[in-house]
Amino acid sequence: MASISLCMIAKDEEKYIESAISSVLGAVDDAIVADTGSKDNTKKLAEELGAKVIDVKWQDDFSKARNESIKHAAGDWILILDADEAIAEPDLEKLRKLADDSETDAYIFTQQTYTNDSKLKDWTPVKKSTKETKGYSGWVPAQIIRMFRNNRGIAFEGEVHETVLPSIEKIKGKVRPSKIPIHHYGMERSDRKQGKAELYEKLGKAKIKKGDAKAHYELGKQLVQNRQYEKAIESFAQAIKARPDYADAYADLGTLFLNLGRAAEAKKFLSKAVNLNTQSCDAFNNLGVIYGKLGKHEDAILLFMKAIELKQDYAAAYKNLGLTLDKLDRKEEAALCFATAIKLNPKYKDEIEFS
Repeated sequence: MASISLCMIAKDEEKYIESAISSVLGAVDDAIVADTGSKDNTKKLAEELGAKVIDVKWQDDFSKARNESIKHAAGDWILILDADEAIAEPDLEKLRKLADDSETDAYIFTQQTYTNDSKLKDWTPVKKSTKETKGYSGWVPAQIIRMFRNNRGIAFEGEVHETVLPSIEKIKGKVRPSKIPIHHYGMERSDRKQGKAELYEKLGKAKIKKGDAKAHYELGKQLVQNRQYEKAIESFAQAIKARPDYADAYADLGTLFLNLGRAAEAKKFLSKAVNLNTQSCDAFNNLGVIYGKLGKHEDAILLFMKAIELKQDYAAAYKNLGLTLDKLDRKEEAALCFATAIKLNPKYKDEIEFS
């Protein structure tokens, strides 16, 4: 049976690290924690759980720290977790089975970041409450490679938003999706948000190269999170300049203009986004909001319906459709939409005012 090594990087994570390591002890053969300067009990707690803790000097580079942890791993496979993540116990057997696949070199996991903010892009309602959902009403997905073969030349690249994909492509490795979610609680960490946001912004600026569309786009998203909206607009614009068909950049820039109340600009960029990516439910939903603000309610209805067609459990689109139908005095249809929205996201019960 193939062995698995858990590899983590951590700094001052005493509140979370026990939960993260404990969640996978039933599936991994060893655990490595690269500590980048903890002043709390992080190292002590990790060692008590059997992890090997190594001290790594922080060099403003997430890849360097992660790669250092991998150097100390003995397993056939590397499993990457952050301290504020966990894998549910029922999925551990599935995790072990992934390691027995002789034809795969890496696996993509869905990281589920829990939040009650249903306005976030790709927000998905929780269908069944479990220990891992912690009472949250939904989560935001991200597809990330978190398990890969050891000693195959696979390593992280990039100071920030680090990834192993380029190194996997270099060895022509095979990547497959897994059906195992990684439960992530980063958004609940108000004590760390500001410092981490500033660090990501700093590293994002350092990463930018002339003509690097993705780096500009990632920096733009970080600047939005840091509420530096004018700088974010410039970063998204640079991403689009470098890559004129960058649908996500158009969508995020249009959404930013929407949130800033700049309807004409929002309409321009969101319209381009849905033309470039006809599967973007969020872009259709946000464009519908713009048409509603412009008084084009029938057009808005079609856009909300398209968003729901693409994502049938899209609570925000049902709410927006209900609000638009209500404005047109189509009360019964509006009521049905509101009922669905509240069923998908109970938090809407206190937000929806139905005349």
